Amino acid sequence: MAYGKRNYKVHKESETFTFIPQPEDYGVLDYLTSFGHEYLKRNYYLERKDFDFYMINYTVEGSGEVEYDGKILKLKKGCLCIIYLGEKSHYYPTSGNLEIYFFHVSGAQVKDFYKKITAGGNYVLENFPENVVKEKFEAMKKQLTGDVSYFELSKLCNALLTDILEFSVKNTSAYPPFIFNIFLAIRDGENATVKDVAKAVGFDPIYLERVFKKHTGETIKHALESRDLNRAENMLLTTDQSVAEIAEAVGYSNSNGLIRLFKKYAGTTPLGFRKKNRPDQKP
Repeated sequence: MAYGKRNYKVHKESETFTFIPQPEDYGVLDYLTSFGHEYLKRNYYLERKDFDFYMINYTVEGSGEVEYDGKILKLKKGCLCIIYLGEKSHYYPTSGNLEIYFFHVSGAQVKDFYKKITAGGNYVLENFPENVVKEKFEAMKKQLTGDVSYFELSKLCNALLTDILEFSVKNTSAYPPFIFNIFLAIRDGENATVKDVAKAVGFDPIYLERVFKKHTGETIKHALESRDLNRAENMLLTTDQSVAEIAEAVGYSNSNGLIRLFKKYAGTTPLGFRKKNRPDQKP
């Protein structure tokens, strides 16, 4: 059975089209289950698992995050995100209001598109052209206002997936395998330090920092701190654990280190971040 929690808070000007007939009703290889153009309120969130379809989400304005595959995916203006909702995911805004287009798609061919688009483990494409998404949305909406042709909807769905695949092939940055291995060590190393990352890939820490910065423009230390910040932000938003408990979970011996991290990158304390972004927290 599919699992889901939701706080579906959207502005009234949002347009959502749901309960589109499933393939047993007409028989196509790519099909929509729902799609929409929505303006999300700050306290909106969706948590889902075991839904056998894929979500394409495009950020028009504002910012949001998706927790998926052990990662926090940062979504900002121009970002297109694609994930499989059979795996557990948690989606929420991180700015006051968030404008998005979304498409829920499935079918025999969609899985192959998804595998190719996300082959490098990248679920977010930055600077995706908004006009491509908007044109597909308007064409799909038009199909539902008259005599519905589910084959035309399928063609539009397939065209959108093709556009996304083409963009991902042309525009996704490809780091050398060596740098990609460093990213993996940063991501997978629980509470890892620069020395831990260097040991994992078998190189001297000073040399590793120099090469990593040359290719990415940032230090390994900064990447590790960003990882810790993302993990802590997610826990502050999705749990009621204390700052000390969260600090320990992300690798700090006490809360002071986490407080310094937040002041450095977020300009506030962990509790300040929670109060600002969790409407259920009293000032």
